[in-house]
Amino acid sequence: MYKVMLVDDERVILEGMSLVVDWEAVGAELVDTAKNGLEALDKMSHSRPDVVITDISMPGLDGLGLIEQASAAYPRTRFIMLSGYKEFDYARRAMRYGVKHYLLKPCNENQIQSALAELLQERRRMERQEIEEGQIKQRFQRVLPHVKEQVLLEFITNRTYGPLEVKYYQELFNLELEDHPIRLLLLRIAGGYDYGHLFALKNIARDLLPNALMSTTLEGNLLLLLSDHTDLDRLKAEVDLARNTFTRLYKLEVTAVLSEADRIVHSRQLYKQALLCLDRSYGLDGGRLIIQEDTISSRHTSVVEKMIEIVTRHYREANLTLNGVAQQMLYMNPDYLGKMFKKGTGENFSHYLNRYRIERACEQIRRDGDVKIFELAENYGFGGNAPYFSQVFKKWTGMTPTEYRKCETEER
Repeated sequence: MYKVMLVDDERVILEGMSLVVDWEAVGAELVDTAKNGLEALDKMSHSRPDVVITDISMPGLDGLGLIEQASAAYPRTRFIMLSGYKEFDYARRAMRYGVKHYLLKPCNENQIQSALAELLQERRRMERQEIEEGQIKQRFQRVLPHVKEQVLLEFITNRTYGPLEVKYYQELFNLELEDHPIRLLLLRIAGGYDYGHLFALKNIARDLLPNALMSTTLEGNLLLLLSDHTDLDRLKAEVDLARNTFTRLYKLEVTAVLSEADRIVHSRQLYKQALLCLDRSYGLDGGRLIIQEDTISSRHTSVVEKMIEIVTRHYREANLTLNGVAQQMLYMNPDYLGKMFKKGTGENFSHYLNRYRIERACEQIRRDGDVKIFELAENYGFGGNAPYFSQVFKKWTGMTPTEYRKCETEER
């Protein structure tokens, strides 16, 4: 049964409605009455009515004030307003608080009963919907871990997954993915083990790694996606605790690779790098934690040094480009290679190459003096395009080749 409260400052109306309305016929019971809004608010804290039928004009706190305050304190409570003809427009203001039912005085018990029946029917429909939504949420929560596993697999293996998918799953899982850095943690159990061990390792890792967002098993390894919201030393300690806990319980060593921090759209690349680190550690005795940032930093240095060496040897060639170096010399992804180079030198590859070429051209001007601009353009990788060479030359030196040559001559 739904609980109803009546509020009216006229005792005759209050007592009359209490007696003549067939509350039980609409599935309700009258639990309390009040003579004004202040008394009603006080009694509502005890009786907690589902519906309040209130007059609009009352001393102390009128019906609209009652609805405003009660709606904030009891958001599930619904209201039926009673108003005189002159107060009709005033009563419409109550609609901002979700009041949909109001009756003009004088009204009889049938009108009140009909409005109450309609409101309670809406309430029942809303409750059924809430139950259905709750059941759907419960079913979703049961399958959520499996859904997350599949989504993580797709981010690792599906080339087409990008920002749109990140935004969709961020909202679906209520996770911070789009604009926050993540790390991948790849775990491999050494020696003979079964799926039960892998399942146990996953549970231990998720319990001891508070930043774990998703996990899955892939190629016999355990993969976790972590939010990068903590300092690296703390994260390393948490990973070591998970590894050591599993080893203590199951007497099996675990090797772990912790990727560098990046956005989730780059997780496929992070996984490949982490897997390569893990494969290179195969056969080493005992478990260990490998920080991919350390290995990548060393690799970055080596690759950047090779790129600088290539510039030194081939800077005179007009067709020397980042794409050519990446695809024909180092066999790497051009975008990734470009990022590595800028991280290592502080410059884009094209800027570094042009600066190096102009510096060599300046050396020849200082050495030989009278040298033609088209020859400089030909000798230093601009394919004989003198205007473009002059444009780049001025960008880096602040002077045209002619002005630079003149300046050098005067200084001598």
